[in-house]
Amino acid sequence: MKNLFIVVLFTMASVSVNAQDKIGEICKWDFDKKCAVALTFDDWLTTHPTIVVPALQERGMTATFYVITKDLNQNTITQINTAAELGNEIGNHTVTHPSSDVTIAEEARPAKERLDAALVSQQVLTFDYPYGAFSNETIDSVRKLGHIAARGVWPPSSYSYNFAPNDDDYYNLRTIGVGAANGANGLTTTAQFASYLTKAIKGGGFITYLYHGVGKSSDYANIHKDSLYAQLDTLKSLDDKIWITTVADAIKYHREARCASFSGIEIGNVNPDIYIIGLVDTLPDDIYNQPLTVKVYNNGNTFCEIRQGDEICPILYQTNEYVMFRAIPDGGNISLKRGYWDINSVQDINDIATISVNNKTIFVTTDTHATVVFYTLTGKILSKRTGTCSFSVAKSGSYIVTVNGLPKTIVIN
Repeated sequence: MKNLFIVVLFTMASVSVNAQDKIGEICKWDFDKKCAVALTFDDWLTTHPTIVVPALQERGMTATFYVITKDLNQNTITQINTAAELGNEIGNHTVTHPSSDVTIAEEARPAKERLDAALVSQQVLTFDYPYGAFSNETIDSVRKLGHIAARGVWPPSSYSYNFAPNDDDYYNLRTIGVGAANGANGLTTTAQFASYLTKAIKGGGFITYLYHGVGKSSDYANIHKDSLYAQLDTLKSLDDKIWITTVADAIKYHREARCASFSGIEIGNVNPDIYIIGLVDTLPDDIYNQPLTVKVYNNGNTFCEIRQGDEICPILYQTNEYVMFRAIPDGGNISLKRGYWDINSVQDINDIATISVNNKTIFVTTDTHATVVFYTLTGKILSKRTGTCSFSVAKSGSYIVTVNGLPKTIVIN
């Protein structure tokens, strides 16, 4: 088998750099999900840190919050940094929320500078046009300041993956308004909310939802907090198909995936069971460092370890055709090691859970709310549990364990 493996690799090594389809493929969305969805909340209202952020955290979800900087004080600065540390995005919504596109362009810079200075763990990458007012000049101003995208207020007419054929399209992201005050297109029921998710899954694209008030009747376009919880739970129930993320991460992924490629393949000099590939893109590395989910064809072999530089890339899924994992374009060479995991290996799933194996029992340690599902490689569900649990394995082979939708391949000899 080893000799066959080396022959296959040398055959792959002879393929030109541009023929990346001979090496693998880049998934359209992270974790090979069908589509991407971002929840966006405008104005950083008082209920956002008290109701919305905890509700997201409880469900292991993140969102994008667009902040008006005139309202910033020491308390709100602490609040937005807390939200950012939980993985939420803080975006630019100008200084005073003006209605003129000229004033919006003028306020974009001071608002971004204020937020960038206030934030500890992230930089501001996306913009939100107050009242949806913008022009070509506004787009140019927003882009030159380093924003990679901007969201308006108009509803989508298409749910295609190719939602941004031109760069300007990234600065006119469409959105689905939530709450009756957003006009005729403002959805008010969970069923309406879910209908757009169905369209996104079918179209394979990226959609955003636009929220304002949550749980406070005096706030603009307010919805009851129970309505938000029901919408979040509906979205969470589909996280096997939907990548729930922030606007910035979705746009970074989409831009990177469209221009990334595998740079080649070679056999390791020391160990012939290791081969090395590159993953590159044409974008600035200081901003575009979003991991991409890739599938590398394995020609029937099994890989026990994948690294990019010194970092381990967890194996998300493995079949006889390919191995799936995440890597950062221009993040260094990727080495794939053929073989099997040690029986007592311990694996992390994005800091959510640990998995350990003892003989033919798989132990999952996680919090009490996590959903744990045990699959065969063909996708058949063997068991579904909540919280810390264990599974008895009838026979050797490869299995999948997911925790809150994040998959991990387990190989048992």
